[in-house]
Amino acid sequence: MKYKDYYKILGVARGASDEEVKKAYRKLARKYHPDVSKEANAKEKFQDVSEAYETLKDKEKRAGYDSLGSHRAGQDFRPPPDWFSRFGRGGAGGGAPDEADLGGIDLSDLFASFGRGGGFQRRNFKTPGEDYEVTVPLTLEELARGGIEREFRVGEQTLRARIPRGAADGDRLRLRGKGGPGANGGPAGDLFLNLSVQPHALFSARRSRCRRSRAR
Repeated sequence: MKYKDYYKILGVARGASDEEVKKAYRKLARKYHPDVSKEANAKEKFQDVSEAYETLKDKEKRAGYDSLGSHRAGQDFRPPPDWFSRFGRGGAGGGAPDEADLGGIDLSDLFASFGRGGGFQRRNFKTPGEDYEVTVPLTLEELARGGIEREFRVGEQTLRARIPRGAADGDRLRLRGKGGPGANGGPAGDLFLNLSVQPHALFSARRSRCRRSRAR
């Protein structure tokens, strides 16, 4: 079995927090997603990033991965003798697979059935798409009127969204499934609209006059 350094793949330290792991994944998923990336070998890199994230985001899987020890990327290794009794409940009969079985699996196989009680089976990770955020500038008149529609581009998409009546400056609206595309059948991410009211010329002039009056 060859070692994959999931921490190195995500570019985080071994002691990285869950939030740091998630942030690193989102950044790399955006960079390498095969539907939008122009990077060489984007599909393979995206799969590695997804595989690393699927393992490190889960506390039990991460503990099992950390207990494998640290090795060079690509180095052949074998899990410690008691590893399968403690973590590898996906092995046949709940025990360790024989040497021939280990030769035919990699880390993604090792963790694919982690805690599921079945044999080692390769799985394509269903990875959710990335959430997007955009700032939507509005005038006071638009905000008061409500029900207006805005069109904007997010990545490769052109989207339209209706601003509901009663929305206010600083509100954050969520559009489910309008974010980045998922991978291997994973759900699309969400799109968040941050509403920002633009300065009004009339109020700006009044504030300016008030400042001059106070200065006198």
